[in-house]
This record gives sequence, structure tokens and C-alpha cells, in this order.
Amino acid sequence: MTQAWQVAPDVWIGFARCATEGGGSEPERRWGLDRQAADRAMAAALAASGLAQAGCATSRSHTQGRAAAVAAPAGVQVGVDLVEVARVHRRHAEAILSGDEWETLAACAAVRPALAWALKEAAAKASGDPSRRFPWGFRIRGDMDGFIVEVLRAGAPLLMSGWGLLDGFLYAWVRGTTGRM
Repeated sequence: MTQAWQVAPDVWIGFARCATEGGGSEPERRWGLDRQAADRAMAAALAASGLAQAGCATSRSHTQGRAAAVAAPAGVQVGVDLVEVARVHRRHAEAILSGDEWETLAACAAVRPALAWALKEAAAKASGDPSRRFPWGFRIRGDMDGFIVEVLRAGAPLLMSGWGLLDGFLYAWVRGTTGRM
């Protein structure tokens, strides 16, 4: 299965599954198959967008035989994360969220831990410095359209976001905005 669609005026997302369901038992084999699925997800996003990979911004994520990828015009900060909802629990979210952030995501109670993790991971990828920013370099805030992820760095843009569910997996994407809200 490979599919893609537009999620924002200039952001496209693609999805793919591993060619071999389950991906095998050896971690190296499973990782390689997941990466192949990520390549197919990226190809789907690029085909849907009409963008050429050399001239655009991209991000990808893969887990448990599934992959997601986003594409946007060059210079746009984008990030994506894909998590299996059943594998992310409240303790994971509490490890990366402040009490205010936990409450901000209350309307999404059924998937709150997975959504919290995916939003911060996608923001970390979009920031260009994931290992130094995740998780405390970001704050999730609500707005009238959903959620904004604030990069806690002077002059950093806010990241608009979106998310959805697909076959027991939650995907979250972020896109940098021009200016602060």
C-alpha cells in the first residue's frame, strides 16, 4: 500500500508499508525493510506534490513495517513522525510533557500519549537539531485550528501541525510558519 495527499497548502504526505509484512525478526532486516518503505513513502509524497527531491524540504519516519514522509518547497521547515498508538503509553507522554501541555491535548484523550510523542518528534526533526531539542526544546499549545508547536529558542518560528490515524498508527506533521503567533 502506498498513498499520498496534500495536508497543507504546501505540504504533502506519503505513506507506505513494508513489502514483506512484519519485516522479519532480525532488527537489521526489519530496519532495512522499514527504510525501503520510507523511500516509497517519500516517492509518493514527491509524486503527489510535483516537487523534485533535490529542490524541496523533506522528512521521513518509519516504525513497525510502516512509513510516512512529508515534502514541501525548499526552505520550509517540515517534520513528520509515525507511531503505533498501542506502543505509546501515558508514562511516555508524561516524560516529555509539562502539565499544561498534557491539558492542551485533553480533547485527544484516546491518542494523547502517541500524539504528544509524535508532535514533539516531528518538531525535533523540523528544527534541524533533533537530538539537542527533543523533548524540552518545544512546547505544544492549542490554537483555533488545532495545535501549534513552539520552538523554545529566540527568534524561532512556530510550527503549525496536523495529525491523523491510519491502521492503528498515528502520524503527526509540522510546518514552520513565517513569524511568531
